[in-house]
Amino acid sequence: MVNHLKEELLQTWDNYLIPDYHRTVFLDCIFGLTPQQYSHIIVKEIEDLQNEQAPIQSAIRAIIGRESCLTAIQEMAQTLSDIEENNDKIRPVLDECVNILYSLRMLSLNVVKCVI
Repeated sequence: MVNHLKEELLQTWDNYLIPDYHRTVFLDCIFGLTPQQYSHIIVKEIEDLQNEQAPIQSAIRAIIGRESCLTAIQEMAQTLSDIEENNDKIRPVLDECVNILYSLRMLSLNVVKCVI
């Protein structure tokens, strides 16, 4: 039964592309526990992953969102460098910059929250 759970966990990690670092930390945390103790933990990890509610999945989603925002900022910086300062089009672009930077702030806080 326990070996089956371990195999199912490994397969679930593979299916959901869970990073090796998380796998190592998880296994280190259950090392030394009895099979009765860690079998419940493994079942919870599998269920959380299948329901897209595992903390590692939240952290990954938060990081992807933040990286996407950083890409938008880089694109906006390029757009700003292409627009002349006195051009009437600059105001909407600057407003968009403010919105993106606020989003980056919120996404960064979310990453920290997920990791801690």
